[in-house]
Amino acid sequence: MSEIRYALYDDLKEIRNLWEYSFSDEESFVDYYFDKRYNPGCNLIAKDTALLASLQRNPYKINISKDSQNTAYVVGISVYPEHRGKKLTTKLLNKALEEAYNLGEKISLLMPIDTAIYRRYGYENCFSLYSFEVNLSDIEYKNNKSVNLERITKMTDELADLLIEIYLEKAKNWDIYLERDRNHYYTYFEEIKVEAGEIFLAKNDANEPIGYMVFYPKMDSSKGYVRELFYLDSSALDSFMMLVASHKTQLDSVTIQQPIDSQLMYYFGFNNKISVSLKPFMMARVVDVKYVLEKLAKDMILDLSIKINDGILSQNNQVFHIKNGSVSISDNKADAVMDIGTLTQLYMGTVSVSAAYDLGKIEAENINLAQLNRLFSYKISYVNEYI
Repeated sequence: MSEIRYALYDDLKEIRNLWEYSFSDEESFVDYYFDKRYNPGCNLIAKDTALLASLQRNPYKINISKDSQNTAYVVGISVYPEHRGKKLTTKLLNKALEEAYNLGEKISLLMPIDTAIYRRYGYENCFSLYSFEVNLSDIEYKNNKSVNLERITKMTDELADLLIEIYLEKAKNWDIYLERDRNHYYTYFEEIKVEAGEIFLAKNDANEPIGYMVFYPKMDSSKGYVRELFYLDSSALDSFMMLVASHKTQLDSVTIQQPIDSQLMYYFGFNNKISVSLKPFMMARVVDVKYVLEKLAKDMILDLSIKINDGILSQNNQVFHIKNGSVSISDNKADAVMDIGTLTQLYMGTVSVSAAYDLGKIEAENINLAQLNRLFSYKISYVNEYI
């Protein structure tokens, strides 16, 4: 019979073999991941005499409405084909959610291959990114000679601090984002270089940082990819677009990934030759309902009982009574009923109360919908970490 446990270093070879079997990453990326990012203490496995399945919980800090929380990305969920259909994914995810709760995490993040698989566990798409498809011939820019572009060839503390400064300036516009520190930018730089990407830093005449761009000029034979593009003024954006357009002998087009508050289409003059799509990127799931409701209801004069349906974490599968900022488990009749996935999307500001109600995701009378609307609001979020 298989056991669910954390990995040991002795399991590493088997875990890597399963990763290589399950995913199409280049060997250089797999080397980087298992050398720089992998931690057996974050890796849950199902093992009998040999490895059957694996799941990894990579730690991050997430900032939600100025509340800094520990969280983890669930990545690398994989099961050998001869053991699929034995509910090993269910066992691993259930254990991962129990561990998250016991460690004091309030939400769990998951990078999905197929969102339909993970909705049954309470995860819902909560973070999206805009994707701009741009022909290089359609890029118009001003040649701003006051901007100096530096291609980063080696990460240093000084450079990492400049990138953090730019990121935090942009984060002032976001309600939800992953916190980044020096260590993040060191490992991010290595990840980018492994995949033949570059980081370009823009500075003005006063040598002040005004933006950075993560650019992959060789994503395929004729298309480039901008994974991240932050600018603090239009001169930085002009310089980045000029740099991208300078690859016209190498590339026909570029995909530019942007936050949901992007003004890039405005910059392009709403050119109808440029296609824009909103792509779901990351799923989330509330782990600690009581904590979430307490944060939302803080300082509110409110009297409302909400039933949350959670088939995995029994401590969440309760009626929660909100009374003037405090939250308690109650035997009251619920004023509103929703599942854990709907609560997650409302907490993340992905959907509105009215949209969830119209789609049958919330059961409530109109008078109670008004109270729910006081709890939940739209949020601007940015999550763009892959592993």
